[in-house]
Amino acid sequence: MSLFNFNTICNLAAGVLAAGLLAYLVRLFIGRSTRGVPRCLRCDYNMAGHADAAAPACPECGRVHRSGKQLYQRRRSRRRIAIVVVLLLLLPGTLTYAPLVRQRMQQNKETFTQAVTPTTAYCLCLPWLGDRGRSVLAHRDGSTSFMLAGMTPPNPSAPQFVHAGFFDEYWPIQRHLLIWQCGRMYRDPSSNADTRALALEWMNAAAGSDDSQYPALSRDWDMVLLALRDKNLFIRGQASMTVQQAIYGPDDGIGHTSAFRAAVVQACVADLSDPNAAGYPLLALSINVCEVFGKDALPLADPLLKLSTTLTDAQQQYSEAFELQRSSDLLFSLSPSFCFDRVQAIGPAAWEPIARFFETSPRLAAIAFSQQFDPPLSPDSADAGDWCVQAIEWCFLRTRVAGLFGKREVYYRSEILGEETTRCLAWLDQRAAAADPRDAHNEAQGLAAKLRIARELMRMQERVTVDEVEARWRRQAEEN
Repeated sequence: MSLFNFNTICNLAAGVLAAGLLAYLVRLFIGRSTRGVPRCLRCDYNMAGHADAAAPACPECGRVHRSGKQLYQRRRSRRRIAIVVVLLLLLPGTLTYAPLVRQRMQQNKETFTQAVTPTTAYCLCLPWLGDRGRSVLAHRDGSTSFMLAGMTPPNPSAPQFVHAGFFDEYWPIQRHLLIWQCGRMYRDPSSNADTRALALEWMNAAAGSDDSQYPALSRDWDMVLLALRDKNLFIRGQASMTVQQAIYGPDDGIGHTSAFRAAVVQACVADLSDPNAAGYPLLALSINVCEVFGKDALPLADPLLKLSTTLTDAQQQYSEAFELQRSSDLLFSLSPSFCFDRVQAIGPAAWEPIARFFETSPRLAAIAFSQQFDPPLSPDSADAGDWCVQAIEWCFLRTRVAGLFGKREVYYRSEILGEETTRCLAWLDQRAAAADPRDAHNEAQGLAAKLRIARELMRMQERVTVDEVEARWRRQAEEN
């Protein structure tokens, strides 16, 4: 059937239908005559023997009429009138749907059956659609096949292409249905890796579509947390990008609850501790979680510190590829020293894993820590114990830059008043007592003094800078 003939047939059929409905509506308004026989207005029962009564009651249905004249009125069905009026109101929508069907057949190469089927029906039946049906759903609002550039995982090969749809023009109810059915499609035990990857990608596209009239839709976060533990490296990496967009962006329905944070951290720990996950697709997420979650990310400290000395170039390249897909303008260097630096971003609670790392592997820890400097320092230029104290000191500091090119200010964290600092001070005192008493520049003793000064100042003012503590520490040293 050609497109021209189809359009003509639609218009002719709509015209015939409209004429028939209008004629039927006129007939309903005129009503049906009783032909001189008194009948009940409700059940149409013949009431010839009851028409003379003042208020005749129907012996069949029990309806009481006001007078006998009412039994001779024309019959008009209000229900049928309402149905015909609704059909007439829907007729213009049918006429406007015909060009849309024609466009789908012409541009998307859909068959007549596919073009007539509403998009909402496709969204509702997503788990049972084949490849052709899913392709139709994606093309309804534009589609693409994208490939992650440079994604060559060291271990099992990930699917290279994902057929992704852009659902900006979909109605909110359609996107809600799509997100719901993507979750069902992902949780289906019979779904393969490609199907699960498609479900995750479509869920992200539907939830993050740009629609100024409606707020962003909430994702299926239970599905995302399942994807973080998926066996497929590619799917874990895609779920990692989804979580990163949420923890740096608006709330987006998560609430950033402690349960959500614990599930994300647990998935990252499992990924970094898995010897078969040579690509570490959650590495980029792990280092960002340390910065955003703070103390909640403490279980990640030991795996990241261990990884900071064993990260290979292939693992680093694979993790960077996922990070670059999250934002093409943001280039993170996932070097071993950067992993070490992110552990320090956890805050004062990270001092114990760092101290344990230096005590068990002093040489490796000194190498990883020295690479944070630009240019990197030689790990032999200082004692490993001094490196350890300096690394711990950075856990208590925070950096703030005023403006884009403003002044860089380093100040102490507000968590310095917590119990982690108390334990750290006791540990520093033990190290200072065990050191050579002739050492006038004992690192542990100096850091303990600075932390106590910072604690004292923090009780009197909201923010304490490193310069203020340094100045007061020098005055006390001169007085002593």
